Amino acid sequence: MTTSKIQAGTVSHGTLRTGDLIGAFASELSRHTIYTDAPLLKDAAAWLDQEAAGCECDERGCEILDELFDALNDIAPEGMHFGALEGDGSDFGFWYTHEYECERPGGCGAMRRTSEFDHYQGCGGRDVDNCSACALTNERQRAPNYSAWPLAYMMNERAIPAKWRDAFHRELASENAAYVANLRQHMAHFGVRFSDGCGL
Repeated sequence: MTTSKIQAGTVSHGTLRTGDLIGAFASELSRHTIYTDAPLLKDAAAWLDQEAAGCECDERGCEILDELFDALNDIAPEGMHFGALEGDGSDFGFWYTHEYECERPGGCGAMRRTSEFDHYQGCGGRDVDNCSACALTNERQRAPNYSAWPLAYMMNERAIPAKWRDAFHRELASENAAYVANLRQHMAHFGVRFSDGCGL
């Protein structure tokens, strides 16, 4: 049972660290429920206390993170979901679903192409540290120098350079369960393709 109106927007941004996400997600869940002593919130608080004491309890942290993710998604109002913002894998919050977004004035804004592949004027195609397009397309790198880079490729329906197939697999093997869930959600929605025409 929710106690306050949920608005579309960010709950956590700029971090994929398990402890940061558990703290933000648990705080958000407690704001919207009368069950502040719920077992899940108690588990989250206990895990955060253990982490602060230096415990490396990653496996249980991932489980709690998954459960918080599901609980927040369960309380999302009709026409919304809880997850990462399309195009920014570190921006977690409540967002309108694609179907709902398409019914709103202005159309399917959430599905428009992102600007991450647009070079800034003067970058020369060589500034992998400051230009997202350079970071995402410079194949001299072992993997793109860009956080959550597979999301940018899938959102823009671009073929990923085949040499980065192993890097894509490493992203799928991340210990951050929420990020992996978001990758898989994007894969199901947009598909993933590589420049050599082969699959994963």
